[in-house]
Amino acid sequence: MKGGFESTRRCVVCSSQFNRFQGGIEEIHNKFIDSLHLYLAARVGRQGALEEKMSRPFRAVDIGTARFVSTLVLYVAWEVVEIQDALEKRMRRSLRAWGLSDSSVKVLNESGARRHGLVA
Repeated sequence: MKGGFESTRRCVVCSSQFNRFQGGIEEIHNKFIDSLHLYLAARVGRQGALEEKMSRPFRAVDIGTARFVSTLVLYVAWEVVEIQDALEKRMRRSLRAWGLSDSSVKVLNESGARRHGLVA
C-alpha cells in the first residue's frame, strides 16, 4: 500500500499547487479588468477628478479606436507560456465583452519586458 499512499499524497500536493495557481490567475484577471474599468470610467467622466490627474497622453487616447493590452511582467522563473495560456483563457469572456482579442493579454519575463521598454 505504500505506493498508493505516496501517489495520493502527490495528488493532494498537486491539487494544492493547482488551486494556488488558479487563485493567482483569478487575482491577476481581476486587477487587469478593474484597471480597464477604472480607466474607462474616468475617461467618460464617471470618476470625478481622476481623469484630471491622468497624464496628457492618457487623456488624449481615442478610447473608441485604442488597442488595450494588459501586460504581466514576471520577475521569477515561471513558465511564461503556461501563465499566458491560463490568463488568456480566464480573461476570454471579459475580452470579448470589450471587443478585445486574446493578444490583448501579454505575459513577459523581465528580459522580454526590458526589450519592449517596459522596465529599465
